[in-house]
Amino acid sequence: MAIPLAAGLGVPLIRKDAIKEALLSSLGAEDVAASARLGRASYEVMFSVASTTEVMVLESNFGPESCERILAISRSPIQIYCRCDPEEAIRRYSERTSERHPGHFDEQMLEDISERIRADEFAPLALPGPTLELDTTDGCDIDAAVAWVESLPEWKTSG
Repeated sequence: MAIPLAAGLGVPLIRKDAIKEALLSSLGAEDVAASARLGRASYEVMFSVASTTEVMVLESNFGPESCERILAISRSPIQIYCRCDPEEAIRRYSERTSERHPGHFDEQMLEDISERIRADEFAPLALPGPTLELDTTDGCDIDAAVAWVESLPEWKTSG
């Protein structure tokens, strides 16, 4: 969703996993711990680049620890939180393992991620600013999401 959303809004997209893929390709990761370190480094790169960009789409599975960094970039960020049926999320995660760098260790992480998805550990961030929650189980309407963002006062003052 992030790629067509950024295109529809006409703004740059900064994807954490694209950064991590580049780091994995150049540095590698011998185990899950090394992959996790590169994941943390990817967030550092993402937030550093974002701090120099006026308007952008940031894409990642952000956790609460990211709130402070996001607020340093924007006092009223616009958040789009995508969710889907837990079994569909697990299926998607499992399916993408063949498409991603092996340094993500997706197959080894599948059980842990599946448990976290089923426990509903992922949620929108507690940030000021508008939040749109989208159920993407059966896809999503990108045009409607773009229109929602463009209708916001926060967008009009930053876009």
